Amino acid sequence: MVVISEKAPATPTSKWQRSVYLLSRHQYHLSMLTVFDQPVLATNCTRRVTSAVPLQSLTMMNDAFLFEQAEHFATRVIETAVASPDEQITVAFRIALGRRPSTAETEWCQDLLKRQAELYQAESLSPQDAARKALVHLCQTLFNASEFLYAQ
Repeated sequence: MVVISEKAPATPTSKWQRSVYLLSRHQYHLSMLTVFDQPVLATNCTRRVTSAVPLQSLTMMNDAFLFEQAEHFATRVIETAVASPDEQITVAFRIALGRRPSTAETEWCQDLLKRQAELYQAESLSPQDAARKALVHLCQTLFNASEFLYAQ
C-alpha cells in the first residue's frame, strides 16, 4: 500500500496515481465528479447507477482539466511518433483506443489536423505551434469518442 502525503506529493508524478481511497470532505465536491454522478458520501454506495446527461458531454468537451490532459496526451504522441501526421494519428489511436485507425478514420484525422492547423496559423501562430495545437484538438476529440468513454 502506498500512502500519499496530504501536504505534498512524494514525487512529481505521485499526484497522477489512481486510488481506491481518497481523502474526501463532505462539504467539498469536485465539480467533475458531481457531473459524473459522484456517490453521496454520507451513505454506503453498494451499486452505482448509470446515467448519461448533456452536462457530462459538455464537461468532456470544455473542462479545463480535460484540455490539460489532452495537451499531455499530445506531448506523449509527439515524443513517441515521428513528425509525420500519419504516424501521430496511428500513435494517438493506439494509446487512446488500443487499435490502429481505419483508412476512413485516418483520412478524417488528416483533414482535421490540416483544417485546425490552418485556423491556428490564421491566428498568427507558427506552423509548428499550429500543428501542435491541432494535435491537441485531435487528442481531445479521441477522449470524447464513445469507444474511449465506454467499455465494450
